[in-house]
Amino acid sequence: MKQTRNWGMNHEHLPWLVLAGVASPIILFVASMAVAAGRPQYSHLRQTLSELGTRGRPGAIWMNWLGIVPAGFLIPICAPSLYRAFGRGRRSATGSILLGAGGACLGGSGLTPWQGGLPPDFSIPGNVLHLSLALTGFLLLALAPLFFALQARSARGLSQWSRFSFGASALIFVLAFAPPGVYPGALQRGALVVFYAWLCAVSVWVWRSRGGSSSLSPENNPRSAASTASKSAVQQMSAIWLRRREEQQRCGSHRQAPAHWLWQFRHDRKTKSVDQTSSKN
Repeated sequence: MKQTRNWGMNHEHLPWLVLAGVASPIILFVASMAVAAGRPQYSHLRQTLSELGTRGRPGAIWMNWLGIVPAGFLIPICAPSLYRAFGRGRRSATGSILLGAGGACLGGSGLTPWQGGLPPDFSIPGNVLHLSLALTGFLLLALAPLFFALQARSARGLSQWSRFSFGASALIFVLAFAPPGVYPGALQRGALVVFYAWLCAVSVWVWRSRGGSSSLSPENNPRSAASTASKSAVQQMSAIWLRRREEQQRCGSHRQAPAHWLWQFRHDRKTKSVDQTSSKN
């Protein structure tokens, strides 16, 4: 019989979702470089991305609608795939929510572009909203790798992602919220480079492992492994019990030591374990 595939929201069946995490930095980089090329006075070190999208400036519409907005809203698209790859749990769920919300804040800042240039004029409601979305977005994008790191620390086989995510989270926070000085653009871009390096690395890992084992498999998920072992043990115990009942009925014996079939179960398990160890050696 031909089996039908389940096209539900699964990181194996919809692997292209995670590629949104790779497309996001590419779009943002291309848009910022293209718009900045038409403004020779613009400095990538001294000026932020918001100044490229300042209302009324040349190329601002292109920067906002073809750069910041799509780059931001592509991040929530890849969040579910990361959640499933790191293993289902409260920490990975929190990390995916923070990741999606941070990306939405980044995209939202492009929908409310900066107005009036510098020094900042916070009497304009749009500037207050823009800055609030930008700061909230960087905070959430710094916290997301932290929760994925906590999830990876408790999952077998993901320790390397735990260390990498911890480091990325700390570095993003430091760069995003350090005193800007005379190089606010450099600090902002540094925070984005670290974040996107983490996101791209994780996204590529999820993409490459889509057809193989992941943290959702029993060998990489302790809870899943324990559940599978428990179900297997119950099935084996039931099979042995039924087999002993059949032998009793065949031999005409209606009573037997209560622990005999349990001893048989332990004996079979021990023999199976020894066989597996010998085959590995």
